[in-house]
Amino acid sequence: MDFYSEISQILETMPEETTRIAVKIGKKRNQLRHVLNLYGPFQDGIIIDTLEENGFGVDSEFARLWFYDENKQKLQSKSISQPLETEDKPVSEVGNMVDGVLATMAEMRRFITVQNESISTLVNRHADMMTQIFESKEEIMVERAAAIGLDMELQAVKDEVESNYKTQAIKAVSNAAQTFAESYTGSVTPDKMVSLIMSNPDYIDHALENDELTNLIAQKIAEKALSQ
Repeated sequence: MDFYSEISQILETMPEETTRIAVKIGKKRNQLRHVLNLYGPFQDGIIIDTLEENGFGVDSEFARLWFYDENKQKLQSKSISQPLETEDKPVSEVGNMVDGVLATMAEMRRFITVQNESISTLVNRHADMMTQIFESKEEIMVERAAAIGLDMELQAVKDEVESNYKTQAIKAVSNAAQTFAESYTGSVTPDKMVSLIMSNPDYIDHALENDELTNLIAQKIAEKALSQ
């Protein structure tokens, strides 16, 4: 047919970003029906078979190829026309049989083409779904790792605060004990003792309950009286 070379030329000049070609055929230029989507690698033989199997040049005179990129954006389109066959052919039983066989084979090719397209679509969808699943799992793992890292940082800060608090508390108690020891160990003078007893008379009553201390005080009083 005349359109064979035209298909080859169209493929040579189609946009490089093309990932899908939509094939449309009709009896009128402005009334085309979608018959098939074709995916790369694109070959003129596949396009020609698709057009012929759908009656281009026999039942339909007009066709158009729509070119799309991977984002489903239309890049351009190309129109093709083929005059219908009007040549009279002798009708015979053998001819009818041959036509029937050819029509059956064309239908089988069309069915196989549609099946392959469906399988390809399912495979692509499955691949996209698996990619999304892996990406989702990766995002979850990253978020969990970040949460664990944050918990560890918070625990480290908490431990540091508790450690500093304990250290400061121990230091404060130690300083208080040292101050107390310095006040009452080795630095208590007789004047401080007298002042302490005078400011706390109850200490005398408590001291008189100790017989040994009472005898010692009495002895000291007697010694002082004799020395005078």
